[in-house]
This record gives sequence, structure tokens and C-alpha cells, in this order.
Amino acid sequence: RAPPAGAPRQPTVVVAGATGTVGRELVRILRRQDVPTVALGRDVLRAKRMLGIKTKCKEVDLGDAETIKAALPVDEPFRLFVATPNGPDQLHLEKTLFDVCAATNRCEHAVKVSTATPVLEAGLFDAHTRAEALLADSLSHTILRPSLYAQTVFGEHGPLGLPSGAGDGQHVLADAPVAYVSAVDVAAVAGRVLVSDDVSRNARKLDLTGPAAATVAEVVSKAGGLVKPGTSPLPADFLRVLATQLSKVSHDTERALGYSPTAASDYFMRELRRRALDCGKNDKIAYNGRAVYTANYRSSLPFDEVRRKSRGLGLRCREDYEELGVPKYAPARPADMFPDRWLGWDDYLGVRRPYDEGRRVARTLGIASELRWYTYALDRPAVLEDLRLPFRPDKAYGDAWRGWGDWLGTSV
Repeated sequence: RAPPAGAPRQPTVVVAGATGTVGRELVRILRRQDVPTVALGRDVLRAKRMLGIKTKCKEVDLGDAETIKAALPVDEPFRLFVATPNGPDQLHLEKTLFDVCAATNRCEHAVKVSTATPVLEAGLFDAHTRAEALLADSLSHTILRPSLYAQTVFGEHGPLGLPSGAGDGQHVLADAPVAYVSAVDVAAVAGRVLVSDDVSRNARKLDLTGPAAATVAEVVSKAGGLVKPGTSPLPADFLRVLATQLSKVSHDTERALGYSPTAASDYFMRELRRRALDCGKNDKIAYNGRAVYTANYRSSLPFDEVRRKSRGLGLRCREDYEELGVPKYAPARPADMFPDRWLGWDDYLGVRRPYDEGRRVARTLGIASELRWYTYALDRPAVLEDLRLPFRPDKAYGDAWRGWGDWLGTSV
């Protein structure tokens, strides 16, 4: 059904691969920004367990065009996110999805997560190369080519994981400099592209890396551990590319977000704290020394929900939070309860960004004029709120204001 005349225009985002490393982070961001979202997957119950009971999920076989058609929004524009796992059916699944979406003539833009450019140039994961070509011929699109995920190497699972944390161990990439990128930052870039005002202003391809190259040994040593070179069952050609060609840093991530991406060492320290708090066994670092309570609290009240409640108070600093009142069920020391998600008090309370920082973020939204800014702000107020941008920047920044051309990056 078409939206009524005069209704806010905010296209639904269809997420294929919503339970994957990047997809689930993207859904979390879109829900936070009140963006209509449909998560596609084979198992709806599993998806709702991972993404939240309120997430709209549709059971879909990406190899079956009819189930895809049934899951897409009816008679209204939508935008598409695609991140399918590597495998023998990958190209077929993505081709079917692209063909169905293109045939609707309602898909405004598609974002595909591919793999790092050096990996493609080495002839590995040919399915990604062919899928990129198919997408280029069918839909307006942005290709994301992330470096190796920090979650892949510094997480607990998988053939490249570090289950021992900061303890002594071995790793095949121990001494290899890699510009690791966080999947959270990749999801944030995808989210920014998918909520942009004018999709024609989106980049066609983005090489996504972290802010600097680092070795596993360097990152782990900062946490007090020791990692030495080891072996891996993964193909030798793939490992050689990872070890020798992923050290180059791209600034596409920072340009797409408006701020610096997460460093590998920062991600790893957060990951160690997350493991320690979620296991429910470490009273020494648990909130108020209660390990089981801390683990249960974190699983019942996610950080995004607690932050949303706190932002609604209109407070401006830590002192206000401590003196004027803590939201119901929120922790008195949120940084201690959520060290893995904590980005500072300004982020937690929703304090408006300083002008130069706000300008960099505002320029990532693809808005071309003052009129389009206000239209966007009325249609998508939760996006500006989440990004800590003011509705009336010309009034909010006072003497610091330098004009709409400077704010939106449209000055000649």
C-alpha cells in the first residue's frame, strides 16, 4: 500500500544478511534511528533472538525469487543491504536478489559488502567480483570493500580468532601489519549510505580500513599478553594476501562517517571487557562486584536502550546525571556497566557535537541545500538525534556558524 499523501518519505531498508557480523550491527543502528527495516533470513525465530523481538523479519530463501518478492515492501520505494556469506551458492543468491529488486523499479540504492580490494585483485573470492559487476549493471549502488575485520581476528571464534584473549598463544598473522577495521564501523558506513538524502551523491566504491595498520602481537601486547607466529588451516594464497597486502590505510571510512574509525587495539580492549562481563564469573571487574547480576543486566537491558532513556533527560554532563537523577533501571555508572560500547558522556547523553565535528558528520548525509536539510530533519528526526546534530544548526551554533555551504560541503 502506498503511503498517504504528505506522509514523511523514509524508504524502508531491506537487510539481506541481517544475522551476519555486519548485518546485525546495521539493524541495531537502523532501529536506533527509527528507520523502517525488514530483515531477511531463513530462520525468523533465530533472527528475532539475535536482533530483538520488535525487529520485522521475513523468512526468505535468497535462491527463490518468489519468496524475495513476497518479502519486499509493497508499492513503495526501498533501499537494499546485501552481505551474504562466502560459499558455492553466493553468486547465485546475490544475482537472484539483484534481479528481483531491479525488476520492481522501486529499489533506490543498494549497498553490498564485498571483500578487500587486494583479495579481489589476487583472484580470490571470484563470486564477489562477479556480483559487483552484476550490481553495476542493475542498480544504483555502493560497494563496500572492508579490510580484515577486527572481530574476525580478535574475537573468540573462527579459524582466525583469539579464544585465549590476552593470554599467551599463537596466531598465523602475529607479525603481519594489517589495517583491521571494526564491523561496527562498516555497519555505520552502510547505515549512513542507506539513510542519505540524495543517493546520487553516494560513492560507488569505498575501501574501508581502520586508522592504522597493526600486528596481532602489538595489539595483544598492549593488553599484557604475548602472541607468537603460528599456523592456520586456511588456504596459503589467502593467508599470504592477508599477511602482505592489507597494511595500506584508506581514509574512506573516516570520510564516510565524519570521524575516525575504531583502532584495533581499542576494539580488542573492549572485546576483553565484554568477555569478562558477559561470562558472569569475574566478580573483580563486574559492576559492584556482582558478576552474575552484571551479565544478566547486560543481556536484559542493551546499551542502546539505556542510552536512549538517558538522552531523554536533556542532561549535559556527568555531574548532571549524578546529581539530577538516573533513569529508571539505568546504572549509576554506565561506563562501568558498558565499557565495550562506551563512547563518552557526550555520546551517552546526546550532547550536540561541536561545530567542526558536526559539519563533518552532516556532510555524510548527502544533503545539498538548506531546504533539503529541513525536509530531511522533519522526515528523519531520529537520524539527526542519533548523530547528535541540531535541527537548526544556523541557530544552534551562533557565532561559529559559517553558512549552509560550509555545513553541507556544497561551497564552491
